[in-house]
Amino acid sequence: MMHGLDLSPYFLAVAAQKEEKLSRPKPIRWVHANGEVTGLSSDSFDLVSLAYVCHECPARAITGLVKEAFRVLRPGGTIALTDNSIYFHVFQELSPVLFTLMKSTEPFPGRVLHAGFGGDDEKSGALLTFAPS
Repeated sequence: MMHGLDLSPYFLAVAAQKEEKLSRPKPIRWVHANGEVTGLSSDSFDLVSLAYVCHECPARAITGLVKEAFRVLRPGGTIALTDNSIYFHVFQELSPVLFTLMKSTEPFPGRVLHAGFGGDDEKSGALLTFAPS
């Protein structure tokens, strides 16, 4: 069963309403919880996806999100992080002032690399896949 989790009751309601229109045979279970402390069972998911979340969070919260993702992940499972990248051509084409501002407020890529992960394709920005170095 697929689960969708968010801290915002509003966005969960919007997601549930959009999903209802799709009439899927296996509906998504929507969970209102903090991603750092989900209350979900350990070792219970094959895939955990954090999509456009980490760039909005302070370092402490990112650490909590990743720890919780590993806790609920089954052995051999996958964590997919999708987020903004300063290497993406759209950001590269910003004026120097805006690019510097964006880069200074988006420390996530640097923190991931500093934590010992290496990017497979750091320059393209279209897709960054991280694997333990």
